[in-house]
Parts: sequence; structure tokens; C-alpha cells
Amino acid sequence: MTEEYETFIEIDNKWLSLDLFRIGFICDINRCKGACCEAGEQGAPLSDTEAQWLEEELEKILNFLEPDGQKAIELQGPWVRDEVGRPCTPLRSDGGACVYAIRGKENVWRCALEKAWEAGLTKSRKPLSCHLYPARITQEHRVEVIGYHSWHICAPACALGQALRIPLFRFLKDGWVRAYGWEFYQKLETAYTYYFTSPPKRG
Repeated sequence: MTEEYETFIEIDNKWLSLDLFRIGFICDINRCKGACCEAGEQGAPLSDTEAQWLEEELEKILNFLEPDGQKAIELQGPWVRDEVGRPCTPLRSDGGACVYAIRGKENVWRCALEKAWEAGLTKSRKPLSCHLYPARITQEHRVEVIGYHSWHICAPACALGQALRIPLFRFLKDGWVRAYGWEFYQKLETAYTYYFTSPPKRG
């Protein structure tokens, strides 16, 4: 690999940023108010399978949406393509929130897709890109590269994770298991123990 991957490690043909192990992270929803559902210039990245799922199960989801979200879907459809042609969730016209974002108690943004899943109405919880955020997956030369997306709105999550000594990769446990299986997550734990908690080897 080239020098740009010096801060990455390889696990199962995936290159993972060491920031996923170094940085503390626990979503502090009461402080950030779920801003990742509202801020940003485009919606959540989707796989082709997820885009198809949204089309198939849209009727089960619509009742969980706010009126502005429903209207945006009527105009744009359940998913759109970004500037390079990849599927993503549409944005609402009232300030850029994801069409699937709903404002709950204390003005905290929640995910309508997750609400529908919790109610047992849909087969998928939410886009994997949301489940694994702030880890971001890109494809480079048939290899998945999993990096860390640093965003100022997640500063409270970094502070809380640092205080409680919870590394980012561990906070994302459910997402890793969903994406790659339990054995892959166990390898992440092994890598963390080896690189960050084991005593240094003697020469």
C-alpha cells in the first residue's frame, strides 16, 4: 500500500483507520440533538439494496414521517442520487434535514426508519451508513477503506467517549456485526488489545 495508508491497519481485506481505535466516542444525543440527521449538504449514503428496500417498504414508513418529509418524497422519490451518481436519502426543503428525520421530545432528531423497524413493520433498521457513522466506508481498487469522519457537531460524543474511555470502534459494535458479522468484530477487539492495550514488545 502507499504512504497514505500508514495510519490504517488491514483486517479481512479491509483497511481501517487507526482513529477508529484511538478516538473515544459515545453519541451524546441530549447535547447534539441528533444534528447529523439535520446538518450536511446531502442525505445518508445508501447501497443499491437499501435504495430498493426503501421503494418496496415506503408505504409502511410514510406514517412515521413529518409532513415536510412526506412532501419531499412525493417530489423526489424515496431516494435520490448524489453528485457522482450514488444513491442517498433525499433532503427536505425546510432546512436540509433528511426526509426520514423526525423531531422528537426536547427537539431531538430521530430516525423514522428506525421507528418503523422498532414497531416490527420493516426488515431493515436504518441505512448502514447511519448505523456505522462516524465511520465511513469507501471502495478503492476492490478494497474497502473504512475511515473516520471528523465533524464538529460530534464534539460532545468525542468528549463523552473520552471521559468514559469507550473507543469509537466499540461504540459501533452493532453496526460492525450487522455489516460484517460477529467474527469480524472480534478481530477488531483483538486488534485494539494488540495495538493499544498490550505492553510493548521487547527487542
